[in-house]
Amino acid sequence: MSSLNFIPFLTAAFLLLLYPSPHSACLLVPFPVLCVHLCFVLCFQAVLVPQLVRPLLLTSGLMFFHRFSGAAAFNFYAVDLFRAVSVTHPHAAAVTAGALQLISAAASGPLSDLFGRLPLLACSTAVMAAALAGFGAYAHYLPSGAKVETTGLTEALPLMCVAIFVCAFSLGLNPISWLLVGEVFPLEWRSAGAAAATAFSYVCAFVAVKTFVDVREAIGLGGAFLGYAVVSLIGLVFSLVYVPETKGRTLDEMEPKVGSILQEREETTLPASQGQKGSKG
Repeated sequence: MSSLNFIPFLTAAFLLLLYPSPHSACLLVPFPVLCVHLCFVLCFQAVLVPQLVRPLLLTSGLMFFHRFSGAAAFNFYAVDLFRAVSVTHPHAAAVTAGALQLISAAASGPLSDLFGRLPLLACSTAVMAAALAGFGAYAHYLPSGAKVETTGLTEALPLMCVAIFVCAFSLGLNPISWLLVGEVFPLEWRSAGAAAATAFSYVCAFVAVKTFVDVREAIGLGGAFLGYAVVSLIGLVFSLVYVPETKGRTLDEMEPKVGSILQEREETTLPASQGQKGSKG
């Protein structure tokens, strides 16, 4: 790291110590900005190395779709959401959703070892998109205003959508996103890459939770969850195109000898495309 990046920070600290008069208080205004600048330089010079760029983009993309898939809304606003769709016992429904999430998370490990990371991730994302679309459509066409009288069948529809979403999320996208954080980074840079991906994940979680109420007020409950369904569909395409299969690999095998593990998909598809061109010729 270049020593020039420390100059603004050290200069401000030196002046504050040298001139502790009331006039030097003006330096306290840009001082937090200088601290943020220093942290930014330190973090990104440590993380953005060639061996980390592609794995970091991959894991950050998964974390984005993980946080903006609607799971944050169900986790933090479950009771309010069940009340909004006229569920008779919203607290019991929220507890049931949490229990399903726990059971599904316990089953995710054996299933990922049995079927592989990528198939389970793709299937769970597709099922999540369908469940979100169903819940969003139900909320969109549900009359607003006074409490709606619902029958057993109509009340079961949003509960079914939420149960399917929670199970699919806990079986695939949620555990596999975190699992790949510990698998796709080179061994030498795994700690720095995992730290950066985790930090990005929690920033996305904060934004998703804080913006849900505003999004709901702007486009309605149905529109918000239909938007989450679209995000999940984009996440499905992202997974199919960019996520590698890591099943059956040890941590040493995942450490790249030449290039990144993410380049193997390109290397395996290249001979097939060349063979097709040769057969055509």
